[in-house]
Amino acid sequence: LNFQIDKLKLNDGFLDSTNFDLKFSDHALKINAFDAKFNDANINGALNLVLANKKFSGRININKLLIIKEYFGSSSIDLFDGVIDCSITYKGNISNNNFEKIVRSINSKGNCSTGKIKVSGVDFEKIAKTVDKINDFPSLIKIINKKNFGKESKFEKITLKFNTKDGFFYIKPLKAFHSNLTLNSNGNFNILKNYLTLDSKAYFKTTKYKDLPAVGINIAGPPTGPKI
Repeated sequence: LNFQIDKLKLNDGFLDSTNFDLKFSDHALKINAFDAKFNDANINGALNLVLANKKFSGRININKLLIIKEYFGSSSIDLFDGVIDCSITYKGNISNNNFEKIVRSINSKGNCSTGKIKVSGVDFEKIAKTVDKINDFPSLIKIINKKNFGKESKFEKITLKFNTKDGFFYIKPLKAFHSNLTLNSNGNFNILKNYLTLDSKAYFKTTKYKDLPAVGINIAGPPTGPKI
């Protein structure tokens, strides 16, 4: 069976121009050639659901999705005004109606990349100008600890590799590139407890200093108000 749906509601948004083939084969429901648009982004993928044990598996590709602040809720640092591409494979089990067990059953692997994208809550150029005024590494640590990060920056690009397992979203790693900074982050997000743990190394590059030692930045807590 081939389905063509002009508009399909998805949480607070809509999928447009949705097309897919639905087949029943080898005791499994199979969705093939799934293709849709979400806010002008292209989404395609496939899904298999084995009816006997209710195990599912599939893949999804997202191309040219424009990131807006609303996607991150009320978090203290937001990414926005940039386009992201993602490729994800996944599998899980819906044999139990318990939400926690379903979340813990999902295993996935994926990678994402962006072009230029803005980040709110931090101004790396401002920090770099301040760094040029220091004379030693301990002074740099004090500047970071002041948390006077500024309002906004623009990354040249961000790359992310991740997987999910047993209710955790593992970041391994996230790399962000700015003319004054390279950021390398690893960590995890507890989906069920809404708790983020992120260990980052920031390599600052300024007019005065070209090869500063890495500065460790640790973040822990809920995304709406983590401790740095």
